Amino acid sequence: MRITCPLCGDRDRREFYYYGSDDYLTQPEVGDFDAIDVHLHLRDNPAGETRDLWYHEAGCGSWLAVTRNTVSHAILGVALVAEAGVDRDLWYHEAGCGSWLAVTRNTVSHAILGVALVAEAGVDISTKMKPKGAAK
Repeated sequence: MRITCPLCGDRDRREFYYYGSDDYLTQPEVGDFDAIDVHLHLRDNPAGETRDLWYHEAGCGSWLAVTRNTVSHAILGVALVAEAGVDRDLWYHEAGCGSWLAVTRNTVSHAILGVALVAEAGVDISTKMKPKGAAK
């Protein structure tokens, strides 16, 4: 199976980490334990068209929403999750290791979808300034 990353082009599926249904982009209300249980443990397993989250682990580090057919294995569409209400921020771990982190989060539910060291995520921070008091 080949997935066409919007940033890197056509790639083998082994470069990607399969995360699951794009239902993970939303979260139930805090304290609604029945809804949380259903969200975490009860998943559809459709034969046919699905929309899933894939992480381009061996490439650009982007989260992708991949529409595919589970019967034919055909990829019907690929989009950056960032274009669907998800953002990627740079955070500085001031009280800890002093590293820059690339944090992918859903801007609607505020769920953290992934964290990577900037050096490993391929993000250029040469134009970013370190926070006041950070090691030089």
